[in-house]
Amino acid sequence: PGPTITCITIAVGLGAFAWSGFAVNHLDLSPKSAGVLMGISNTFATIPGIVSPIITGYITSNKSDNEWKTVFYIAAGIYLVGCVIYWFGVSGELQPWSIEAQERREQEKQEKQLSKPIESLAYTNKVSMEDEM
Repeated sequence: PGPTITCITIAVGLGAFAWSGFAVNHLDLSPKSAGVLMGISNTFATIPGIVSPIITGYITSNKSDNEWKTVFYIAAGIYLVGCVIYWFGVSGELQPWSIEAQERREQEKQEKQLSKPIESLAYTNKVSMEDEM
């Protein structure tokens, strides 16, 4: 049990490094919506915490070492899949659906309208003297 507890303690301790990258990602995606994004992601993240004790109870019905190895292999596999998905599928860029991106587009649109030359906005008389006669 000593080496197992040591490994689990190290694994949980190193999990803090994952949180330092994961938690700030919401701020990168949409700073004004980071709280909502964190709430949604944490809601989905609690589901394994609710389901895993039930599944572990079914797997370890005889409390043998092989059953517990299966539980830890499943946990390691889930962590690995999550890592691969996060590694290849997550971006730290401001998202186009974020409030900030929408505000930037609106500001650029307004600046573009303000930067039009005044001559193009003024009325010009294109009728020549010859057309009037």
